Amino acid sequence: MSTTDPVKIEPYHYRLHTIPPLPAPYASAAHWVKADMIYTVAFERLSLMTSGKDSFGKRIYDDRVIDRSDLLKIQACILHGIGLTALTDYL
Repeated sequence: MSTTDPVKIEPYHYRLHTIPPLPAPYASAAHWVKADMIYTVAFERLSLMTSGKDSFGKRIYDDRVIDRSDLLKIQACILHGIGLTALTDYL
């Protein structure tokens, strides 16, 4: 995902609106899913987003679930991005 708009919007791009906005440094009203840029990373290299700390100093994690309709559109973008556009009919 990116906060930078694509130069030309393609079928593998999707504008995802995040309400409320994500915490800094990802704060933006919308993010672009750029499904032509898919990478494989180890789970251990990922870290959860935090939105600060509570009164005891414990991290507050920002955990969200993507709406089903958004997820289906993102899945279609992924299929476009990997050259399997014909499979979008089955979503």
